[in-house]
Amino acid sequence: MNGYNIFYFKPMFFLRDLFMHLLLSLVIFVLPDDKVLLPVIVFLTLFYAYNRNIANVLIVGIYALYTSSELVYYGYSLSLLGLLLTGKSLFRATPPLLKPFFYLLIYLMASYVIQIFFEGSWFSFPFFILTFISPGFIAFYVFRNPLTYGDLEKVFRNMLALSFAQAIIAFFLQAVPKGIGAILATPTYGDMITGTTSTAPSLAILLFFSILPYIMNFTRTFKMDVRSLIFVSICVFYIFLIYLNDSKTELYAIIISFSVISALRYVSGKNVIAKVFLLVAGILVFVSSLSFLNEKFLSISKDYDDYITGKYNAKFLYFVSSLDPDTRPLYQYVFGSGPGTNGSRAANALAYDVLFKRDNAVTLPSFVPAKSNTFTKKYLSKYFDDEYAKDSGGRSAILGNPFNSMCALFIEFGVVGYILYLLIIGRIFLKLTHVRGFLALACCMLIGTNFITAFIDQTLERVVTMHLQFFLMALALKELYYPESFLIVNRKAGPLMPVLTTTN
Repeated sequence: MNGYNIFYFKPMFFLRDLFMHLLLSLVIFVLPDDKVLLPVIVFLTLFYAYNRNIANVLIVGIYALYTSSELVYYGYSLSLLGLLLTGKSLFRATPPLLKPFFYLLIYLMASYVIQIFFEGSWFSFPFFILTFISPGFIAFYVFRNPLTYGDLEKVFRNMLALSFAQAIIAFFLQAVPKGIGAILATPTYGDMITGTTSTAPSLAILLFFSILPYIMNFTRTFKMDVRSLIFVSICVFYIFLIYLNDSKTELYAIIISFSVISALRYVSGKNVIAKVFLLVAGILVFVSSLSFLNEKFLSISKDYDDYITGKYNAKFLYFVSSLDPDTRPLYQYVFGSGPGTNGSRAANALAYDVLFKRDNAVTLPSFVPAKSNTFTKKYLSKYFDDEYAKDSGGRSAILGNPFNSMCALFIEFGVVGYILYLLIIGRIFLKLTHVRGFLALACCMLIGTNFITAFIDQTLERVVTMHLQFFLMALALKELYYPESFLIVNRKAGPLMPVLTTTN
């Protein structure tokens, strides 16, 4: 490939970085409580930022994702917020497609103030900032600071090496002791293959999206050599590990999002007549296959009937009550109950007076009183009582537990705020689907994956998924709007040439 190829796999650099990251990952793995890393992460973030080593600031953020305690990541994100609030105007330094997030924030602040007079949930918005908004700080930090292609190469090279170090730990220290055969025979054992992260899906997402840009580049630069053999072996190892840790939902979502993006890119390159022809053909194929799809749906619904009409249908009931305008006042249905009040992770953390909490769950400080709002008391608390929560051995937690980001945001944002949020993300998604570049494609795939899984899980409030989404989004948009910013001469890498190109 002509130019400076930041995603060209280099085995020697990979092995050198792997040794360091494996040692550090082992230290995190053996720590009895990785909350002790909080001051370390904060110090390193501020230290590298002060010394203008932006690449290392971004690498520290990736390390924060590989800790089981989200408090460590929150320390990192709040450090970024402190850095963002100093210096030049944050609004002026933000590209057009990201500026609507400021308007959404104003809307949410107004909604928060209004709900105080009706429900009095004082801590809801501060907690919502941590659980939902803070992963977005990385996007604005990327735009506020200069980056070169050399910096990007360093960041992604270390991301890949760190992910492989985690894969080694997950396989040899978690999967092998449990027994590969036992895991394959009992898929729920795969939930224990997490590396140093908190959940198996988090590890799967980190593995896949750390190597995805290299895979896309590899398909264009393939040669029969030792380098290719090593890289293909790594890919196979990742695929096997993701399959082993039972992250099926994430895999299905990735496949669907890739298919949708491919279709959008293909159709966008056609003229009007071709687009009309493809649309008509698609409708005819869909109509002709309705009977087949109906048969498949009936066969699948039998397997999941317990989660729709049976004893494990708490999530289904949550969907129904969330969409039903009779479950809350009309003004709340239209404008929302306020951020962090009903169904989101922030709201559920505050509702420990009515929602079941496990003995090992993270507890709030004593000065934070319990606060469960009306919808939570009337509906959500009934769906997730002690009996239902403890009877989890024979069901899927993702399919059965009454929590997901889409319902939570619909209740808290209201119809107006919900549409505004979807328009902001949808506009960015559609824009990047027309951008030629590995980062843009990876970002679109992650946005699609996150929104698909958000219908059954609290994906839009998980630090791993959202940090990566906003990180890739910022890089792709920065390359789109300010490509010259990547051409800064880097003393170590030399003059840099752009690899990614854009099409309007």
